[in-house]
Amino acid sequence: MRYWKKSSEQVKTMSGSVELLLSYVPSEGTPKPFYQKSDIVEAGVVEASEIITSLRLQ
Repeated sequence: MRYWKKSSEQVKTMSGSVELLLSYVPSEGTPKPFYQKSDIVEAGVVEASEIITSLRLQ
């Protein structure tokens, strides 16, 4: 978890981004539990069978 937080901070610092979009295919073994623990929320969008998620960086 610590590596994830450091990586997201680097994205924020290097790019000035305010949001990081991620996606996953809903199936067994998805990163959904990790995303939920990391304050990553579902964006309410499904694209090509993938659930789009969002992490606010600010």
